[in-house]
Amino acid sequence: CVGTDFDSCMHHWATQGLNYYVLAKLHWNPDLNVDDLIDDYCRTGFGWAAGPVKRYFARIEQLTDGIASLKTAPGETRPDVTEPYTPQIITELRGLLDDADKAANSDQAVQQRIAFLRTGLDFTELQAKIYRFLRRDAERPLSDEERGQVQRLLDEKWLRMRELFEQEHFA
Repeated sequence: CVGTDFDSCMHHWATQGLNYYVLAKLHWNPDLNVDDLIDDYCRTGFGWAAGPVKRYFARIEQLTDGIASLKTAPGETRPDVTEPYTPQIITELRGLLDDADKAANSDQAVQQRIAFLRTGLDFTELQAKIYRFLRRDAERPLSDEERGQVQRLLDEKWLRMRELFEQEHFA
């Protein structure tokens, strides 16, 4: 490896921490095995909960790969990354984090790390709700009730972002 460039470190650690970890390791040594790095991240960060946490990350990767693999016609917009995060998928992902909590065997440090992942999932859920309304608005004008729902969601997002900045800035 002669050189690399990564200009997308937005410090969204609760949703991108694994990506940042793997990227840093590969920048140091591009011959490393990505699956081994993921195993290391899950094992060292989540102990007994490594299995469910790895399944959580694998499911997110599957969802992201699904969006990335979609072909779009010229002039057509690519689906946004929040599209697969339906209420059912969010419930599934929460279940994987619940499994991780159970597997943590009351290890408070691990449970705090799992809670940190939940912070990212909660924000993703909020963002997905907002983007569902944006997609709907592109198809047809939103009703006054729907516009009110969007406003409440945007207010909630603003408050959540302020809370994250003030109290959980690493998220």
